Parts: sequence; structure tokens; C-alpha cells
Amino acid sequence: MPKPKRRNPVVPVPKAAVRQSENSRTHTKNSSRIARQDHVRNAASSRNGGDRGKRPREGNDADSKHTDIKRRKLHANSSSRRWLDASDRACKQWPPLSVVHKQAAFAVQRLLEADSSRKHGASLKSLTLAPHIEAKKATFAVTCQVLKFTQILEHLDEQAELTASEPKLGKYVAMVLSYELLRGQGLQRKGPAERAVLAAEPKLRAAMDTLLLEAGVKTLDELLAKRHRGLKSGCHARGGGGGGGGGGGGLAPEVPHPRWVRVNLLKANLDDVIRQLDEHLQSTKKTKPHQEENKRQQQTEKRKQQKKDAAMQQQEQQPQVVLDALLPDLLALPPGTDLHDHPLVTRGSVVLQSKASCMPARALNPEPGWTVVDCCAAPGNKTTHLAAILGNKGRVLAFDKDPKRLARLRSNAALTGASCIEARLADFLSVDPTAPEFREVRGVLLDPSCSGSGTIFTRMDHLLPSHRHRGAAAATTGATDTTEAAAAAHAPSTFPASAPTSTATKGKKKKKDEADNVVQQQQQQQREQGLDVSSEGPGLAQLLPQVHERDPVEAGRVAQLARFQAAALSHALRFPSLERLVYSTCSVHVEENEAVVAGVLQEAAEAGLELADPFPSWHRRGLPLFPGAEKLIRTDAYQDGTDGFFIALFRRRQPDVSMQEKPM
Repeated sequence: MPKPKRRNPVVPVPKAAVRQSENSRTHTKNSSRIARQDHVRNAASSRNGGDRGKRPREGNDADSKHTDIKRRKLHANSSSRRWLDASDRACKQWPPLSVVHKQAAFAVQRLLEADSSRKHGASLKSLTLAPHIEAKKATFAVTCQVLKFTQILEHLDEQAELTASEPKLGKYVAMVLSYELLRGQGLQRKGPAERAVLAAEPKLRAAMDTLLLEAGVKTLDELLAKRHRGLKSGCHARGGGGGGGGGGGGLAPEVPHPRWVRVNLLKANLDDVIRQLDEHLQSTKKTKPHQEENKRQQQTEKRKQQKKDAAMQQQEQQPQVVLDALLPDLLALPPGTDLHDHPLVTRGSVVLQSKASCMPARALNPEPGWTVVDCCAAPGNKTTHLAAILGNKGRVLAFDKDPKRLARLRSNAALTGASCIEARLADFLSVDPTAPEFREVRGVLLDPSCSGSGTIFTRMDHLLPSHRHRGAAAATTGATDTTEAAAAAHAPSTFPASAPTSTATKGKKKKKDEADNVVQQQQQQQREQGLDVSSEGPGLAQLLPQVHERDPVEAGRVAQLARFQAAALSHALRFPSLERLVYSTCSVHVEENEAVVAGVLQEAAEAGLELADPFPSWHRRGLPLFPGAEKLIRTDAYQDGTDGFFIALFRRRQPDVSMQEKPM
């Protein structure tokens, strides 16, 4: 048998030893508690800058730092997901299962809410093509389409009572999913949001059929086109609504803008670039796959596809790369051509720059050896263009007060090989033009900050509701008559959302009286400047948008920008050896363009400068507000295939030969 296990004898512990052990444990607990309190106090003191000699223990501080770093990494990694789920968590709404639909719904929400509040926020491209966006092209395409059909989708939602019957289905998610169901590729993945939209499909289609039947069309595309045509004709009959003269409106241009490419003559040859781009277009020419459509639209889509095929065959017979007739270093490619990753772009041999943006540097046209100043230079497209025109033989002094934007300018200058650029971190208004170092400055390019109202197609703002009524008069008239186009574009809006009540009418009357006072003050200022303010001609005050009809936030922003632009232009005229000065904006507002030029005409005359015509063959001119305005240049985003721009050239006055003393 195994022996029993031996156990140690139980020895009784004296009561004094028990009390000593308990006191030891209590002392240890108290010591730990006191140590923790000291650590907290020392950490707080260290954060507040006090008692820097005392530091918390190394182990605890390292753990705290490790936790903070881990938290920051988690925050950074989850940022791309967190911004998508913010509204869902706040409202506990059903998110779409598709990442593309989720991102598109968020972008639509941000854009429409910012547009309705008249707040300038992120653009469509920044919301859909940012680095953290997944499936960028698909998200961009869906967002654009939903914005185009916003009013129709909202009407269908209201008629089908979709979001009203499903509180957890958000409005913007419903718009995206309804678009995909009725016109897109259908709803494949079925979550709660998708199931809710699919359940309402019969009502949505019934509401859509009723809408199409009332309009006398067969598809949503035909309905949208008919509404656009009606808006154009309505705005033309009423005198248009408050866009800018020269392309600031809200309807898409009749012809899509080409892909403009500026050849960098510092690094590339024009003929070689044309050959390489033509080869690129030939190699990437692919027929886009035909999307699956509903049975009701298959016949219509087939006809459209046949027209597209015929148009593509016609384009194949025409050259794909066209040299611009006005600018000798500019090429036009088919709309939508993607060149962002092309070696010519990544090497700096070509620059993706619109035609209107290339015109200011060509208008200045500095001669090799000149010293030129670019007053508000960043990000540097116009600056590098000046260096290319100079052939790096001369100097380009580039000023900008933003360090990040100036760093981008330096990067662009290095990429394009523009070695004659001297980038300086400075506010141009703080620079003294009469200083000895600027004694040799002969050319100045001033392209200051502006409202950017001419770049709505580049920013895709024309898809937003507030832009749909703007500039329709300019789109219909084609700006053939500058006076009529300006008068139509700046006429008070006649598209009220609803009939005003008696209180609103009184408020409008009061605002109108205030506006009349402002106009009278403007007329007085024009008389002092020697400008025509007669009612017979289109004087400056008559063409300015009415104060009581313009959005107050936008009006204040434009007025503040105009004051800065006028100060910068007056400052630029002080260079003593100035031969040429170009003032340009990407705005269509008369306050930022003709009004700014009119305000410095006297100063320019005293400096020996006068307005000159940089492009005699160009067809679109400035608004006829003062003598010489026919020498100003405007571009129209609807008619000219580029952004809306304004350019004014001041040139050293040539001596009058007839007034010179004749020899005896």
C-alpha cells in the first residue's frame, strides 16, 4: 500500500503577527494611493507648465504616451470611415451597404445643405475624389447624377411617401438608392435601406410614369432636358436671373469643355507632345460597356448608342489633338480625357491648365530678359507659364503670403524646370514697389483672390439647385450683344420660390429703397470719376446687381474681395519702370472686373499707362461701362469651352508722333 502523504504541521500564528501583517498591507495600499495621487499632481503640473523639476515616474509616463499614440493612430485610421457614419449614428438611420452609395449620399447631403444655406464649403470633387474615398470614379459619377436629378428625385420621394413612411431611411440615402433603382444599375445588395426602397418600388415607378406622362416624354433624361430648355426660355423671356455677365450660370454648357493642355516649352517640343498625345488617345480608345437599363428604356438607349457610335466614327476622322488658334502653346483634347498619370504630366512636360487660365500670361507677353512680378502667385500655373514665355531668360518674382501654397509653387517650378522663378513669402500689399530692388520690374501679373464665380463648371457647382437659374440669359443669348447680355444677366430675379406675403412685400420695399440709395451713391462716385451715368446708356450703377436681390452673404463676400482687388491693382501701378500690367480674375461679377478697372483709370493715366487690347481676334469683350472697355477681355463658360475669366491689359502709352515738334 502507498504511504499516506505527509502534511506539514499546522503552527498557530500569534495575534501580534496577524496585526503586523494587516498593518503592512494597509501601509502598502496607502503608499500606492499616495503614489498615484502624486503622479496625477505631477502630471497636471507638467501639463500646466508648473514645477518642471518634478516629473511622473518613467513607467507610467511611457504607458500614457503609448496609449495616446495608439489612440491617435486609431483615430487617423478610422477617419475615412467615421465621417461616413457620423450622420447615421446621430440620427440612427439606415446606411446603405454599398460603400459607393454611402459616400455618394454623404457628398450629396453636404453639397445640398451648404447650397441651401449659401455657405461655401467643400466642392464636389474634394468630397468624392479625396485620398480616403474608395472607388473614386464610381462615387463621383453617382454623386453627379443624383445632383442632376435632385428635384425629380425629391418629387418622387414625396409622391411615394418613401422617407415619410420610413423614418430611419434618410432623405439623401433614399435619393441615391432611388436613382440606382430607377435609372442606374439596380440595387444588388439588400440591407434595411435597400429593402425599404425596393418595397416602395411600385409607388416610385407609378409616380415616375405620371411625371413622364404629364411632360410628354419617355425617359428621365428627356424630362431633365425638357426642364432645362424650359428654364432657358423662361429666363430669356423674363430677363434672366442674377448670374454674372460671361458665364456664371447654373445650366450646363451646350458643348462640353475640352481637356486643355499647355505644352511646357522649357522641357518639351510641341510636335513631340502632339504625337505622344495622339498615340495615347489611339491606344486608350475603348467603347464603354453598355449599362443594364430597365426594359422601358432599352429602346431609347439603343437609339442613343447608335448616335454615339456615329459621333465616335465622325470624331475618328477628325484630329484628336488640336492646336489652339489663339495661344501657340495650348492644345485641345476630347472632353473627359484622363491624363493625370500620363508621363508627360508627371515629368512636367505638359501642364493641365484651362485656356482661360493660360490667357493672362500670354496677354502680358513679357520679353526675354525682363524682370516680372507675379503678385499673388501660388499655386504657380501662371507663374511657370511666364517663365516658359521668358525661356528662363529673365526673372519672375513670385509673391504669396501662404507658406503651404508657396511650397506648392516651388514644387511646380522645380517640376516644370522654371529656374528663373524666385518665390518669396510675403503679402504683396506689404511690398514697396518703389524699392531699389524693383527698379527693373517691367511686367506685372495680378491675379488676386476672387469669388471664383466663373469656375462653376470646373467645380461642378452648376449641378446645385441655387445655380440652375443663374446665367440662363447668358446661355441663351450667347452674349452676341454685350449690352443686352449684361442687362439680362444683371436684371433682378423674377423666380421667387413662392408669392410673398404682405409683410414680405413691405420688407422688399424697404430694401429696395435702401438699394436705391446705394445706387445713387454709386452714381455720385462715378460722376466724380468722370464716368457716364445717364439712363440712356448702360452705366455702371444700372448694370450692378440689385442689392436687395443678391444673397447678403455672397454680396458681402464679393464687396470685400472687390475692395482688396482694387487696393492690389492700385498698388501694382506704383512700379516705376512698368511697361505692361495684366489684371485678371476667374470671376464673372462686374464689381470684381470692370468696376475695379474703372476705379484705377485715373491712376493708370498719371503713371503713363493706358488700356490695350491683348487679343484683337478674340470675340468677347468687357461690358461697355466706360470708354475703352471694348479692349477688355471676357470668356464665357457656356460658349467658349473654358472657365469664365476677365482680363485687362495696361500698357505704357506710346508717344504721339503728331504732337512731336516738327523740324524747322
